[in-house]
Amino acid sequence: MRNGHLASEAVLRSAGTRAKFLHYQRRSIMKHSRYVVLALAFSISASGLYLYSRVRAQSQPAIHPVAITYNRLIYSPSFPSKPLVSMTEILGVRADGSTSMARLVQSPSSEATSYNLKIADTLSGDYTLVDQIAHAKTTYPKAGIANQYLVRAASSCPGSPSQVISNYATYVEDKQVSTPESSKLPAIRLRSWRAPALNCLPLREEHWRAVESGKESLTMVLSASLVVVGEPAGWMFAIPADYVEKSPSELLSESVRLRGTVAPPLPDQIKQAYSDVNQIPQN
Repeated sequence: MRNGHLASEAVLRSAGTRAKFLHYQRRSIMKHSRYVVLALAFSISASGLYLYSRVRAQSQPAIHPVAITYNRLIYSPSFPSKPLVSMTEILGVRADGSTSMARLVQSPSSEATSYNLKIADTLSGDYTLVDQIAHAKTTYPKAGIANQYLVRAASSCPGSPSQVISNYATYVEDKQVSTPESSKLPAIRLRSWRAPALNCLPLREEHWRAVESGKESLTMVLSASLVVVGEPAGWMFAIPADYVEKSPSELLSESVRLRGTVAPPLPDQIKQAYSDVNQIPQN
């Protein structure tokens, strides 16, 4: 159990960096303050998705393959009554612990359905970002990044018995999660409802942030809308051979160009990490 918590803490410490990988989908130009809200919601939620999936198995050593479809709603503390962003995501977990998070995106040039994928592969040790619209990818080979996203078997979840969600019993837990220092924002209270039968993956998450007068504001809701037990579809882990390898900055630039959106620049840590694992010299 201690190993699982240590791995979770490592995920939380790197959450602020990983959040910059995300490709923003809105076509209208958003203010910088809204990007802060988005980045925090994504980074904390990414940590939450795997916070206890790495708990060592006890009575159920097998990993349960599953695909969970989520609806993610992001709120601005300034306008808590209406979601700032709504998106659909699918988390696929294979029996070997490999994972893929697929975020639905709309192609600006067609009605075709496309996804941005984040794939953590157990066998290769690679962590790969795949952009189906840009026909490009960013690969972090054997850098230890994939380990932060791999799922481990779990027979119990922290917290207290709670409600049944999507026909699965859950345990609810509240946890304070620190935000990156650069955000200059208070910690997030992460409330998670996790299912022991589903590797302790969340079926619902809520992010609450302290505001004035000691009150809290809801900043993100992640809710499962469909759970399909069994190996996830093959496309979730497919990386076409003709996809061009790009650096994180190049992939982000190409993504926002094709979608007609804007996004904040990537931090130097991400660029350096990619250069290090791919042995690319820095100018």
